[in-house]
Formats: sequence, structure tokens, C-alpha cells
Amino acid sequence: MSRKIDCALAILFAALFIGWLGSDGGATFGLIDRSTGWYANEVDPIFRNPPSWLVTSGWFGFAFGPLYGLAAYGLFRKSPWLSYVVLPLVGMAVVANGIYLIEDLSGDVPPINLTWFYIFNVPYTLVPILAAIWVVVQQVRANGSTPRSEFAAKAPPATAST
Repeated sequence: MSRKIDCALAILFAALFIGWLGSDGGATFGLIDRSTGWYANEVDPIFRNPPSWLVTSGWFGFAFGPLYGLAAYGLFRKSPWLSYVVLPLVGMAVVANGIYLIEDLSGDVPPINLTWFYIFNVPYTLVPILAAIWVVVQQVRANGSTPRSEFAAKAPPATAST
């Protein structure tokens, strides 16, 4: 069962990486192609004339986007460094996507089609969160503890002050 979950998460990360290549990568540099043009016209019109906060959010997306591919590779290979990719990725994804979702949904130019908006955007936040939970659970199963409890176990005992 563990390997099936690893593979499922790896496939999801690979799909996010491919989606990132087709959307965030090009949109960050102002390259609106047919896929992002369709998105701007049919789902989220704010992409027609993106405000500065959206361009900045896109740069964050461009910066951490390759981590989706690295996470997919790490999950397929059961790499020991996986937590060093997934845990920072979840933090970055929640912050960047959270800003985008809140600003876009409450802004002056809301999405036209909320169904497609959520289908396209929620996985970029949800998949890293699920992967981070999975990675931590796997670490606890393998080591019997979390990294924090390991550090606490190595700390010298506190002495009572008199």
C-alpha cells in the first residue's frame, strides 16, 4: 500500500510539473499561448492584464515549480532526501497559492468559471499538503519519531535550579 501511495503522489506531482510548464512558466515571462489564453478568456480574466501582485506570484510559482518534478522523481525512487524537497515546497505552495486564491477570488476581476478555476488551482496546494503529511508519516514509521523529538532526545537533561 505504501508504494502505491508513493506512485500516486509521484504521478500527481508529475502532472503538476507538466501543468506548470504549460502555464506558470510561460505566463511569468508574458508568453500567453493558446492554453493560458484560453484560461484567461474562459476561466480567469485577470490573466488578460495581470496586476503586479499576480506577476510577483507568478515569479514565486516559477521559482518553486521545478520542485514538482523533483518531488515526483524522489517519490518514484523513494529517495532519502524527499522530505528536504516536499516540506519546503508545501510551505511555498500554500503561501504563494493562498495569496493568489484570496486575491483573485476577492479582487476586482473575479474568475468567470469557478468550477474550472478550482479544478486548475486547488491541486497545486492540496497535493503538496498531502505529500508533506505522507512524508512525515513515513518518517515516523521508519524512525519511530519526528525530527523534533530526535533533537529533544539528544538535548542534555535540564537541571533543577535551587
